[in-house]
Amino acid sequence: MNNSNNGNLSFDSDVGGPMRKSNSNISLASSAYIGGWVVLDILGKEFRASKISLARDPTSYLAKIVEEDVDPDQLFTDSGGLISFNPDSGNGRWQLDANPDYFEYILKYLRIGKINGVKAGHSWEDLLDEAELLKLSKLADICRQKIHEKNVMQQRSLSTSTSPSNTSLYGGIGGGSSATTPSSSIHHFQPYGLLRQCFVLQDFFHIHHKWDSLRLYILNHLLVLNNLLLIIQFHRHRFNINSFLNIE
Repeated sequence: MNNSNNGNLSFDSDVGGPMRKSNSNISLASSAYIGGWVVLDILGKEFRASKISLARDPTSYLAKIVEEDVDPDQLFTDSGGLISFNPDSGNGRWQLDANPDYFEYILKYLRIGKINGVKAGHSWEDLLDEAELLKLSKLADICRQKIHEKNVMQQRSLSTSTSPSNTSLYGGIGGGSSATTPSSSIHHFQPYGLLRQCFVLQDFFHIHHKWDSLRLYILNHLLVLNNLLLIIQFHRHRFNINSFLNIE
């Protein structure tokens, strides 16, 4: 055999086994991670990862990179152009069309098998997009769970912020100390049981949490009506309306 093209043959001998496709990128791609490390170029930023880490999710495109008989052209087609192999850089490197900021989370997850959180300014939604693009199904499931937990916490926070309190009921009425410290006549005023109805409805809908939207809608309207009644009662005592109605 003519060894004039020994550059390509050396790669084939490193990988071992029969010649698969002479003068193709398959042997080059296979030799690119000899030693257990793979060089990944993510939009110009270089990452290094072990074969074990990249193979953690066997259904992902990253796992296909470290397959023994990986075909770069086929992987490029299967990934929709997200992953390509550049044989002209040293031993060769893989280039990925991904977000390098979020790829750090991906490599950390692949290395230790979990992810604790994202930095300020980053979102679980964007990480979910990256995971889905690379077919990292388990990481995508984690992101969906984190998004669900975040939405539940936001909903609970909104529910707490709409709960009635003495400050919200009396604050801003008439100005001065009388606005925050109601007189005895107002203090004993019960606005036709609406406030009690608010608490009863709140307890009921907390049990049936799937009606959260309806609960907030009803509570908001009851609180508005309750505050209007308090304002009317406050001004009735302030201006002593009864004294005008009983003029002799």
